[in-house]
Amino acid sequence: MAIVDVSNKRHHQSDVGEGYKVFKKILEMETNKILTLAKEYGNLTLSIKAGELVEAIDYCINKTRRELEQQITDANTETYPSPDQVAKILDVDKSTLWRWRKQGYLVPIEIGGKRRYKMSDIKRILEG
Repeated sequence: MAIVDVSNKRHHQSDVGEGYKVFKKILEMETNKILTLAKEYGNLTLSIKAGELVEAIDYCINKTRRELEQQITDANTETYPSPDQVAKILDVDKSTLWRWRKQGYLVPIEIGGKRRYKMSDIKRILEG
């Protein structure tokens, strides 16, 4: 039987996995409370057990890691906007896109017989 005791709240669970989910949810709520208290009362002294501190740190690290992994995945996902969309993004006329294609500055690719541009190429132009 898993027992989770945070801020005098007791939760009994027969399933350890379910107990961990409950603990994680309570830990997240308690972490938010602690952050709120820390912002409001900067000189507040808190007492926490070493094991609870380790679990709180592990939780924060894992949560941050998941968020960063998601940001990296999102940033690495290539999209392929149409010429009309690219012209709007770069604030240029479609004839400029044609000229850039001839110069090799921004070359589209063919997907299903349609011209598309790599968003990574567009970002390169926007960044300088």
